[in-house]
Amino acid sequence: MRKVEARLISDAGAPAAAVTAQTTVRAPVRWTQPDGTERTAVVSVWAGSPAGMAVPIWITAQGVVTSRAPATPGAADASAWMTATGTFVVATGLFIAAWKSFTKLVEALRYRGWEKEWDEVEAGLSEQFRNR
Repeated sequence: MRKVEARLISDAGAPAAAVTAQTTVRAPVRWTQPDGTERTAVVSVWAGSPAGMAVPIWITAQGVVTSRAPATPGAADASAWMTATGTFVVATGLFIAAWKSFTKLVEALRYRGWEKEWDEVEAGLSEQFRNR
């Protein structure tokens, strides 16, 4: 991205009732490319900004205009750390859930095997007592 200083083509107005200290509106801006070509775009600006006011905009390599600055190195680092931490927490949670499910399944199979063996033992004991 590269920063360009554009100028408002017209006043950035908004209905008086809608204007607050933090209100933004869409307004047309104009700037000159390094090759001398004039370009225009519509970007978000503070409501009530006068025509001719300088507005910083950023242009991507593809020519897409945005009024938002690219992330600072600190913001990018923070985002990367938050993403890594979130990924670690989710992966750990999924591993623990899978492990618990696996152990419950193994435990259920073990109990089922024990029940079958006890049924066989009880059948054998019943048979011994009947034969006495």
